[in-house]
Amino acid sequence: ILMNKIFSSPLDLLNKVEEDKTNLENALLQWDVIGIQKSLFNFSVGSYHLVDWVKTFYPNLESKVYCLLNNDKYIGACRDLCNASKHVELDVTKGSYSKYPPVVSDVDLSSTHSLVNSSLHSYRLKIQFNDGDRVVAEEVIQKAFDSWKKFFNDNGVK
Repeated sequence: ILMNKIFSSPLDLLNKVEEDKTNLENALLQWDVIGIQKSLFNFSVGSYHLVDWVKTFYPNLESKVYCLLNNDKYIGACRDLCNASKHVELDVTKGSYSKYPPVVSDVDLSSTHSLVNSSLHSYRLKIQFNDGDRVVAEEVIQKAFDSWKKFFNDNGVK
């Protein structure tokens, strides 16, 4: 395994995902657009590919980790953001997307309102889900990370 020269276990990758989560939260607070783009990409890729790391290091958990991916919309959102970022355009009629369609329909930047006596605006990065939920990015990444932490703890993943 080539990647085990960089990370030695799924837990190592989860720790990197946590760093990406912190970087994204900080970039959102500072409204660092480049930082947001990089951190959202890194978080999404790492969070989605934890599936591969778990099934490689713990083959007995393959069905459980796919169940998590296919039933947790926040981890599903990471899959969608990861694949859309890597492939630019997704064909949802082919491959796994034909069986498990995307859960994200849009990613949007919106202004909340002007601050009193200021020309500054407050902005939010929101993820639009196909089920109608529109959730701020901070909540999506926290829930995805919490789901992974619970999965690791419940299944003894290290």
